[in-house]
Amino acid sequence: DEVQFEPSLGLVQLRWTQQGSSCMQLGLELEMPVLLSLAFPLDTLGKEVSLSSAHLVRFDQADINRLAPPCFATRELLPRLLKDLSFRQGNLSQLLEVIWKAVADFLLTPEGRCPVCLATHQTTGLWRCSPCSSELCRFQFE
Repeated sequence: DEVQFEPSLGLVQLRWTQQGSSCMQLGLELEMPVLLSLAFPLDTLGKEVSLSSAHLVRFDQADINRLAPPCFATRELLPRLLKDLSFRQGNLSQLLEVIWKAVADFLLTPEGRCPVCLATHQTTGLWRCSPCSSELCRFQFE
């Protein structure tokens, strides 16, 4: 897992290699890193930033040899997870730390959250992704 930063471009890329086996149910390929690319305006670097100040927020799954096609997790779930973060504003390292932890926790145990609304399940010991008790989530999951 790593973070790459190119200050002259305002580009930050985070990479997660650890994934729980339930990630396959969300369309992710196991053993292929998940990448998050963020591009910030150069005049915001070194100042207070928020996720909304990024020009680009994109999840992909790629390794050295290939880029996987977008899937439910990279196209829908992970962007929604970022949108729901409680971080409002702070320096770039604080923002990246909050993002890192939220995405890493989700990728390690996706079965701990509803794949529709991302609510945390109240029960433990689930072995696959399943919707919460909401009727709407159950309907959308089917």
